[in-house]
Amino acid sequence: IKFHNATNSIALNNSLTGSDIGIFLNLSSNITIVNNSVSINDLGIRISRSDNDTIEYNIANLNSLFGLQIEVDSDNNLIRNNTFNSNVNNGIIIILNSDHNIIENNSASPACTTTGCAGINISSSTNNTVIGNMLNSCNQPNCNGIVLSSRANNTLIRNNTISSNNYYGISITTNAQDNIIEENKISSNGQSGILLNDTGNNTIRNNDISGNTIGIRFVEGGNAHGNILLNNNISQSSGLEILDSGLNTLNYLIYNNSFGEIRWTNESFLANLTTEGDLTFPGNITISNNLTSFNTEVFSTPAAITPRINSSANITLRGGVGAGLVNLVILRDGTLCGD
Repeated sequence: IKFHNATNSIALNNSLTGSDIGIFLNLSSNITIVNNSVSINDLGIRISRSDNDTIEYNIANLNSLFGLQIEVDSDNNLIRNNTFNSNVNNGIIIILNSDHNIIENNSASPACTTTGCAGINISSSTNNTVIGNMLNSCNQPNCNGIVLSSRANNTLIRNNTISSNNYYGISITTNAQDNIIEENKISSNGQSGILLNDTGNNTIRNNDISGNTIGIRFVEGGNAHGNILLNNNISQSSGLEILDSGLNTLNYLIYNNSFGEIRWTNESFLANLTTEGDLTFPGNITISNNLTSFNTEVFSTPAAITPRINSSANITLRGGVGAGLVNLVILRDGTLCGD
């Protein structure tokens, strides 16, 4: 099925197999593609130079290229409640200045054969939203949950389940910047939960990152800079919770809530955030009423790494600080600060 220069049209309840492209939207707008089976083609669904389309409740599996390709200035499309599994390259790929698209509540588990393949792959496109998707169990080499690359900027990745992929849960590389990664469950991925390489000013917050080989990795020699790690639970890694092999650029580790904040300030540590031991909040890190604590005993020293996490930090207490207390003190390792 091909829509060319079309508007306000619908493709409903079709079964399409054995084609170069199952459904193709070109120079079209306000097209609805709903409840179709678009499998065993070269490419399941392709959207090119088309805006304001809705793709929902479709199945696009076992295609030899992509389940869904959004390309060339295709903006403001809604991709919701679809299944894009076992496609040979990417489940969903968004490229070439395709902006402000919403990818919501889809399942995408590709059968990758190429490096950098992913359930959802975004490059050279901005202000896209990826929310509530299942990106699991891609067992092929080099297979990722989500990849952002080549100026994929201002992407919101929220509340996705990303687990058991062979390579990275989320990979942010090659000048993909100013992205927000929040409230995702990222577990049991083969290399690391999140990879950062040549990328800056990303905010990674409130994620549950558990059971990966590495929790968060800054790539060796990569210029990852100005990234904020905020309130993430990083635990049960078989290797390190954070592995920082970058170019000694500063990234930031912060935990906070309504009671206060711990913000590490030691630049030696911020230039190499390598940490072994569960960063659990609350847990090994606690901020409560009139109490901020950090359990340094659970953190071991990786080989050839001087321990730095037990280093200087700004500690802020909020609210009625000291209310009801007669003797207000601050302790470090059980000793009065300043002693």
